[in-house]
Amino acid sequence: MVDLRKEWKDRIDLQLAALIHGDIVLDAGNSIASRVAQDGGVLGAFFYRNADLCAKIEKMFRLAVEHDLDLDFHVDEGLDIEADGFR
Repeated sequence: MVDLRKEWKDRIDLQLAALIHGDIVLDAGNSIASRVAQDGGVLGAFFYRNADLCAKIEKMFRLAVEHDLDLDFHVDEGLDIEADGFR
């Protein structure tokens, strides 16, 4: 995707976003954020009934600050009424 973004840079702005499952943020978040920063992307995650949700969201914000990244949160994945990471 990085090569494709370079190839098309004069025709389209292709934004790369790592959309990771909220459950891996605490374990692999730092290495993922490091790679996203290297590639000039956006750090994204989707949260859906994740245990320790507050800790994982806080970790995402810390990673974004540490790596100077924008965030892309998906908090309402699915059609289930309980799919609400916004609260």
